[in-house]
This record gives sequence, structure tokens and C-alpha cells, in this order.
Amino acid sequence: MTRRGAWACLAAFVLLAGAGACGAGGGASDSQGIDLADVVDVPEHPDVPEVADVTDVPDAALDAPDDTPAADLPPDVPVDAPFDVPSDVAPDLPWAPASPGGFRRIGDAVVDEAGRSVILHGVNASNVAKYQPDHLTWETASDFQALAAAGFNNVRLLTFWGAVMPDEGVIDTVYLDALAQRVQWAADAGLLVILDMHQDIYGFGFGDNGAPAWACDAANYAAYVPKEPWYLNYLSPQVRACFDRFYADDVLFARFTDAWLALALRFKDHPGVLGFDLLNEPNPGTFEASRFVPDLWQPRQEQLAAAMAGVAPDRLVYFQGATMLAYGVVDEFVPSPEPRVAFAPHYYLPTIHDGGVYDHDASIDFIDAAFDAVATSAANLGGVPVWMGEWGGPTAIPGFDRYLEDVLSRFVQHRWSWAVYSDDRTNNDGFGIRNLDGTFNPMVVQRLGHPHARRVPGPIHRQSLVFESDGRQTYQAAFPWSSTASALEGWSGPTVVGGATTCLLTPPGGVATPCDTFPCAQRSEHTAGVLRACAPPDSAPGEWVVDLQWTPVVVP
Repeated sequence: MTRRGAWACLAAFVLLAGAGACGAGGGASDSQGIDLADVVDVPEHPDVPEVADVTDVPDAALDAPDDTPAADLPPDVPVDAPFDVPSDVAPDLPWAPASPGGFRRIGDAVVDEAGRSVILHGVNASNVAKYQPDHLTWETASDFQALAAAGFNNVRLLTFWGAVMPDEGVIDTVYLDALAQRVQWAADAGLLVILDMHQDIYGFGFGDNGAPAWACDAANYAAYVPKEPWYLNYLSPQVRACFDRFYADDVLFARFTDAWLALALRFKDHPGVLGFDLLNEPNPGTFEASRFVPDLWQPRQEQLAAAMAGVAPDRLVYFQGATMLAYGVVDEFVPSPEPRVAFAPHYYLPTIHDGGVYDHDASIDFIDAAFDAVATSAANLGGVPVWMGEWGGPTAIPGFDRYLEDVLSRFVQHRWSWAVYSDDRTNNDGFGIRNLDGTFNPMVVQRLGHPHARRVPGPIHRQSLVFESDGRQTYQAAFPWSSTASALEGWSGPTVVGGATTCLLTPPGGVATPCDTFPCAQRSEHTAGVLRACAPPDSAPGEWVVDLQWTPVVVP
């Protein structure tokens, strides 16, 4: 992103190339369109080449991802959900923990080794990595610790094909070592990492980021004439030609897979790495936009996911679609056969992306239509978990506080995880959540850090979040305590001096009781932080409710 999101470049496709075009038929192009017959029968990935610090991967491993069949899982605790809101209520499914140190998917939930639903409130780290000679983000160990103290529990860590494999077939292990250091810093702070293979305008050969220069014909770079605004360069015949080759050339895509396998081999057992975001904002090149996802990009992602499962079977892989969700355009996925696939859409409200005023009344229906498209796309993919891998906007625009509240309350309602863009330092003039001195923008983090449940010992049936006019933030979640030996973990709210959180738990058929009266209860008095509670061993089966209310100022 920021170049902060393909919504703008795809809007240009729609405006310049005709309705629904998005790369199909707009603008002159000397590249050939992709023949569907060239990509439908995708060959199996060859062995990983012998490159530094990358071991060979057996073909059998690539073909046999390890997962526990649903039929072998223990039955879930029966519950009686009182509300009929299909898009916002979790289905009842068999429930079981992931393998030790790993993660799994059950329906639309990500589940940890303790059998708890994992809810991610994350941030991208970071936009500046695109422009650094070493292609690494700016944060140090203390900066990741500051993120955790502000209420984040996830980082979308940018990496680049051109950084992992700068020369064809050769993995840069020095870069991987430096990337691993940042992963460890994040993990030490309690942040779960999802590695993002980032790109903007295809790659480094066009003066941007992503693919290595050798991954396209140098003649395209020589003929390329950049335009402003930057996103119009997705219309460049040369850029589109590179995307076309990337999708159609089996050998080239195998090299891309090799880069991912090098990352998977490095981080497959790291307890702080949850998964892999396969490619940032893929562009269709000259392929027909309406068929790009089901006929071209999803088959390639499935090929890559199968290879990754052979190396890192206990990590999730995150698919992306055609990045037109902001306009209510559904990604026409088909259900994925891979058991650990999730969906990582992006969302930027077009009317504020490049500045402007956020008008709640004029915008809210468009936001809801976009989020309906996200929900439908995730259902198409097989009812998978949603992690909004990028969202945000210019923090200084009028009404941005209300925009955050509108979006965050809907994320909670849909039971989605997210990672805001981005952990960068700005002079109150960009998308970054920090000031130039490294401190956080208080208006932004006081909303991003709202109270919520982050590890729930069962499927979350429904959630709600209300930002009150007096500054209070009220959160509620309902769930069965399916993993009876595991603790409920929550975040108590913004780290504001004088703020306080009330935590109540209502057991099945019981009354609301302060959380700190339950076993293993732990919290910091009068300050925000992690809350924990366990169910008594004699608890009745059924639905629990947790209520968290954060108040900004405690009156003596």
C-alpha cells in the first residue's frame, strides 16, 4: 500500500478502461493477453533449488498437507444462540486446538494450541521498508514493545520477493537473518506476525517494490515512462506485461514459490509467526477482470498454498482477491480445498484516501456495501476467517475519529481481525499512526486500542462495540467455553491516564459477575492491559457473555 492501496489505481482502471475493466481492454498495450488454457492446468511445483540455507523439500511433503479431519474432532459444547444474524454469528462446528506451537482454522475462526479463537488487532510494519536500501522496517525492539503496550497484538510485516531472492535462484540469507531479528523482536513483545509479500507497480525494476528486477524483461523497464499520480502506472503496458508473464510463466512462478518456501522453512516453527500473506494487491495485467480471481489468481494461490502446507502445515496462508471490494465488487472465489486458508482483503474508503472530509451520513451505506462484499467473498472461499490486512486513511482529515469508530464497530460485529496501515512516523499529514518523535497519535490509538476479547476459549458467536458520545467504549462478546481448561484473554482499553475498565462475565444461566472473581483472574488496577479469567471447573455448558466497558476519566 502507499502508495497506500490499490483502490485508487483500480478506480483509474474503471474510469479509464471502461466499466468493470480493471485491466481488461483499457489503454494501449503491446503485451499479449493471457490465454486461459495456459494457466488452468497448473503443474506441480518442482523441488526447491539448492540455494544457501534452504533445504530440499520432498515432493510428498508438498502433496500431503497435514490436518486433522473434521470428523475426528470432538463435538462442540451445545449452545443456543438467541439471535439470527447469519453474517455475524459463528456456526457451531466441532472444536479442537491446533498442534503445539501452531494455528489452525475452524470455520471462520483462527484457533491456537490452547483451543482459543485468536482475534488480531494489528498494524503494518511498515511503509518505510519499501524505500530503505535493506528493505527492512524501521522499528527496534522497544518500538514493537510500544505497539503491544498500546493494545496491538499483531504485525503485518512487509517483505519483498526482490529482497528474499535478489538474484534468480539465490536466497539472501543475510536479509532473512535481519528479517528474523524483527520477527523475534515482535514476538518478544507478544505480537503475532503475519509475513506479507509486498508489491507496488510489480517490482523494483520499475523503481518501486516487490518483484526482483530479473523477474521481467529488461526491455519493459527501458520503455517505461512513469506517470503521476503513481497508481496510474498500473495502466502502463510494460507493467501489465510483467504481471502477465508472472501469472503465465510456470518457471517464473516457481521461483516466486521458492522465495516463499525459503520464508516458510525459516519461520515454520516460530511460535510468533501465525501465517503468510501471499501477495499484496495482485493486479490482473491484461486478464479479464471479472474472471481474474476464479480462473487465474486463485489457482495460482492454491498451488502456492499446497507447497507452503508441505513445509509449514501449522501456519495459515492468506489469500487476496482483485482489490475492488471498496466498490462493493465481490471476489468470485470458489471454496478452497486447503484447510488453513484465510482471506486478507484491504479496505480504503475512496472519498478520503487522498484527503477530504469524512461524512458519516454520506458514507456509511458505502462502507456497509463494501463490507457485505468482503463477507460474501470470504463465504465464496469457503467461509474462511477474515483479517483486514490493510485499512486506514489520512489521520488528520476532518471526521477521521468518527471514521475509525464506524469501521472498528463493524469489524467487531463481523468478528474480523485487522491490521491498520501503518506504523510510520508522520507530521500529522499521512497514514502513519505515530508522530515524528515516535509517540502515538492519541486520537488514533485511543480508538484502535478499544476494549475487546483477543483469545476466546471457543467460537465467538457474536460481538458488539459501541463508542459512546461521552467517550466510553462498550464491548460485548458471547461464546461457549469449549476449551474448558483455557483462559479467556482480553484487552481492557486505551492506555490513558485516569481511564478504567469494568469487566463482567455472565456464565450460562447466571448473572453478571466481576471478572476478577473468576479463577486465574489477572489485571492491572486502573490501567489498561491484558485481562485473564478462567471458568470454574464445575461450570455448566452453554453460552458465556463477557462485557468490557472502558471509561476515559474516573471521577473520585
